[in-house]
Amino acid sequence: MRESTATEASDRLDTVIHSLEQLVTAPPRRAFTVALTSPGHEEGAQPWLFVVNATDLDTAYRTLTRLPSYHQWLRDIRAPGADTVSPGDAELVLSESHPGTRPYGTYEDLRDEQAQSPAESTAPGRLPAPPAAPAPRRSR
Repeated sequence: MRESTATEASDRLDTVIHSLEQLVTAPPRRAFTVALTSPGHEEGAQPWLFVVNATDLDTAYRTLTRLPSYHQWLRDIRAPGADTVSPGDAELVLSESHPGTRPYGTYEDLRDEQAQSPAESTAPGRLPAPPAAPAPRRSR
């Protein structure tokens, strides 16, 4: 009786531990294509496509807006003499944004820059490493 109860409890504990691990583990990240309008979009210009790694489209967009290349792109597309990008430029195009990528060369791949970004190491959703376990003491 005790043996079967102990086995049952052990199995239940394994299930609980697995469930807790799933809750605290960061979800897997994958490539997302984020499409943004650019000057001339009203005349039919295609959106600019950027690729970053993220867990969902919202996170991909937030990640993109933190990268130096994105800010350089904003400076490059603003009208001459303007301090900022005009309203309507550089807006998210949901119909063209999606998980995955298109054929290579049709987008700006910012995943390498993202991996080297200091903000990436403190991205939300990541748990700090657990403290190292103390070495076991040996008795004489």
